[in-house]
Amino acid sequence: YQDKKYRPSKMKLGFVFQNPMDQFIAGTVYEEVYSSCLDHQKTRIILDYLDLSAYQNLSPFKLSQGQQRRLALGIILMGDFDFIIMDEPTYGQDHAMVIKIMNQLRAVVAKTGKTILFTSHDLELVEHYASHIIQVKKHV
Repeated sequence: YQDKKYRPSKMKLGFVFQNPMDQFIAGTVYEEVYSSCLDHQKTRIILDYLDLSAYQNLSPFKLSQGQQRRLALGIILMGDFDFIIMDEPTYGQDHAMVIKIMNQLRAVVAKTGKTILFTSHDLELVEHYASHIIQVKKHV
């Protein structure tokens, strides 16, 4: 992004995998988020916000795909990253949760100045939330 000077050796990069199960390392949902921020209050807040509090003592692998996606987002949002890449962050979410997630991402950018790059097949979502759009088209 042209307003920011990134040095690859200094930049902290966060990435939400297409398959969230590839990034889980802790035994419970709570531990996954807590390990990224080391703050119990922030952990409880993000779990509540993402509707995951009821599952905090479960293994991340026992969650539905949509819940796993939200957990992966929570882990990255609570981490200390300068630049975040998210592959389809709203996959598997209902409309209300899509809005909640995207509003949270917008708030994180506004509050912290972090840069978030996300991919999506939902052009309406992209046009509503992205400040810059790069469209990739397949040429045959």
